[in-house]
Amino acid sequence: MATSADWGIPLVAGSQDQPEITVNEALVALNVLAVGVARFISNAPPDVYSPTGDAVEGDVNIVGTAPTGDYAGQANKIAFYYGSAWHFLPDLDSTGAAIAIGARHAGVRFYVQDDGASPTVGAYYKWDGAAWVAD
Repeated sequence: MATSADWGIPLVAGSQDQPEITVNEALVALNVLAVGVARFISNAPPDVYSPTGDAVEGDVNIVGTAPTGDYAGQANKIAFYYGSAWHFLPDLDSTGAAIAIGARHAGVRFYVQDDGASPTVGAYYKWDGAAWVAD
């Protein structure tokens, strides 16, 4: 599948069957980036910390530096729950290889609703090219 080079967002291919599926997936990913709001920065997906034990459609989180479970191998990426599965930004390139979050993503900014402070405090975080830092 063809994807964008920086984020791995799916692109519609000529004469593709059911292009609406690709368009919908791309719109969801772009919405995540455009809204820029995450619930948590966490190494574990919500099924580990959620009171209901389930991830919820539309959940967006920033993956920590030592991810586990469904987040394994996705350090520092943006995770979003869509279609009963976790998806990550950046995702895969057109060859199917994972795109690492790095210098070319510097400046991406998210408001994190719960940054782990007690009491719960929201804060802005920016990807500086190597780590998520308070902004």
